Amino acid sequence: MVSFGTRLRALRRENFLTQDELAKELEKLGCFATTKCAISQYENGKRFPDVKALRIIADFFKVSTDYILGNDDCEEEQKMLSLFRRLDEKGKQMTIAYATALYDSANR
Repeated sequence: MVSFGTRLRALRRENFLTQDELAKELEKLGCFATTKCAISQYENGKRFPDVKALRIIADFFKVSTDYILGNDDCEEEQKMLSLFRRLDEKGKQMTIAYATALYDSANR
């Protein structure tokens, strides 16, 4: 099982953010106790965010709290979910229609 810190570091790097940039983005979303130092401590397993901060972090990266906590290791599903959450309503509808058609054709 992947740790919260490892998952956070990976998500931050995948989004090309420094610890300081991530802290500033989270502060804009109402996560005021998250500083560059706190991000470093999270990533190194020395500190853990409170529930509100955890939710804000997960929402920022468009992932589930289970994923960021390391409880859900299905990276392909999480990647799809993250992409889906970034789509506008029309894109979401098209994706659902496509996935439904794929599923239906595979189960005939």
